[in-house]
Parts: sequence; C-alpha cells; structure tokens
Amino acid sequence: MEVDHGLLKKYWLGQCSPEERQRVEAWIASGTPPDRDQALRTVQNEATMKSVLWQRITQQSQLDDAPAPNIKSPFYKQTLIKVAASIIFLMGIGSYLWTHQDLFTPQKDSVPYKTVTVAKGKQMQVILSDGSKVYLHAGSTLQYPVHFSKEQRNVILQGEGFFDIQQNPAQPFQVEAGEIQIRVLGTQFNVNSRKPGKEVVTVETGKVQVSAIGATDTLTLSAGMQGQHIAGSLQEKKVNSQHYSGWKNGQLRFDHIPLAEVALELERWYDTDVKITDAALANTKVRAHFKNATLKEVVHDIAFALHIQYKIKNKEVLFIK
Repeated sequence: MEVDHGLLKKYWLGQCSPEERQRVEAWIASGTPPDRDQALRTVQNEATMKSVLWQRITQQSQLDDAPAPNIKSPFYKQTLIKVAASIIFLMGIGSYLWTHQDLFTPQKDSVPYKTVTVAKGKQMQVILSDGSKVYLHAGSTLQYPVHFSKEQRNVILQGEGFFDIQQNPAQPFQVEAGEIQIRVLGTQFNVNSRKPGKEVVTVETGKVQVSAIGATDTLTLSAGMQGQHIAGSLQEKKVNSQHYSGWKNGQLRFDHIPLAEVALELERWYDTDVKITDAALANTKVRAHFKNATLKEVVHDIAFALHIQYKIKNKEVLFIK
C-alpha cells in the first residue's frame, strides 16, 4: 500500500476523502518498516505539524463536550462512539509522531546540522558543502547540514535570504521557510519568510517549485516571477526580481508600504530602535529607494517626503507628525 507526501499532508490538514483517510489509517496501523521511513520524511517542521494535529484533536473534543440532546437514539450513541474513536485514534497518532519525531526533521539524525544567525545591522554569506551560496539578510537564521547526503540537499530559513544554488538534478535542493517549501535543481532566488503565512519567493534565474501547508496547488516559478503564500493559497505574478534581491548589494527599497513596516526594516538594517508617535502616521505609505545610504540619510529623506519631523539620538529614531 503506497502513501506519499501529498496524501500524508492532506491527512494532517483534514482534507482527505473517506477513501483516502481509510488508506492512511490502514497504512499507519500496519506499522512503519524501514523502507517507509523515506515516505514520511518532510521539511515541514515538527511544531507546525503538532499544532495542526492538536487542532484536530481539540475540534473533536469540542464536539464531545457539546451539550447532549435530550433524545437518546441509537444514531446518537453511534455518533458518540465515532467521535470517541476519532479522539483515541488521533491521540494514538500523536503518540506515534512523538515516538518517530526524528522522521519529520530533515537529515538531522544522520547528518550534523549547523545554525547561523545574522545580527541586526549585518549581512552574511554562507557557502554550503556543494558550493552553493546563501546570502543572509539582517536578523535571519539558516540551518544547514555540514555535509549534504547523496540523495538530497535540505536547509531551513527563518527571515530572508538569497540563494545561488549549484545545479545537480540527482540531488534536489529544498528550502523550508515558514509554511512553504521550495524545490530547485539549480537557480538563483530570494526567499522572505519574515511574516508567517505570508512568505514570498522571487526567482532571478532558473526555475523553482513552491508548495505550502494548506495549499492544494503547487507553483512552478521561472525567472522574473514571484510566488506569494497568502491566506493558505499560492499566488504568482511578474516582478522585477532585482527589486527583491537588491538588499545584498546595499539597496534598500520600500514600495508603497506602511511606515510601521519601514520602521521594522530600518531596525533590522541599521540595528536601531524606531518609534512612531501617531497611529495614523504609522499607516502612511512610503515609496523610496536607497543604495548604501546611512541611517540619517534614509530617515531624513523619508521624513521630507512625508512632511513630518524626526529625531535621532544614539541608536533610537523617532518619527513625529
């Protein structure tokens, strides 16, 4: 009986048809011999998987806790039995996942992983064992194996990074970033996963495949295309890719975004604290582009464009309406 990644994901998300659910439950009940370990492996992180599973258990528990109707019919008893059985089964699966949690962490048991975190105000280039390069933006973290396995190349990104991947069709490269997964053979692309559930992938050269937790479709993006994960679905559009990867060359770009979001980027970029005195001002849209600019130059130009005042003292910036 074959059960692949797609079917397992549908099961955890409660999207299986009755027939598919029966297949998965029969498969799990039959055990997990070594040749099935690979089928279970995924870059989906353990915390997310457990959260989804717990939500399903909670939903079933809420059904069980609902006030009982006055009519005690055989149908009602059968419903209670089915709900109880579902809860017991899900708890059993939770126990199984806890026992086999290593199967849901890419390569970490077989290959040592290294973690690098970039401080605010800094950027970093990481060269992987296959020669691929990852440029990390300020405040970002990358987890990667010291040496890749022969079958796959998996890394985990939190924050923002630009990937320049060496081509090797026999050894696919995969990136887990928030709730999305990117699969590539050889390409250059930017990933921004700073906002959970709103991840963005922008391709500069080559092609990538993007999938996401809760999304039924998969995007194939080529150069100049951008994929966005929004409200559980994947959307694509044409963009100027260099607008999204220019940060690694000292370019700071704001394309009609709220000043509150600009403040967060300035904090990461210059390792400073930015405060806004007025809620309405925080929602004011900013459109600006800078290259290798100082904090004072950026703040001055933004304030001038918005007709507002500002103060800079030590490592703190204050925008005043």
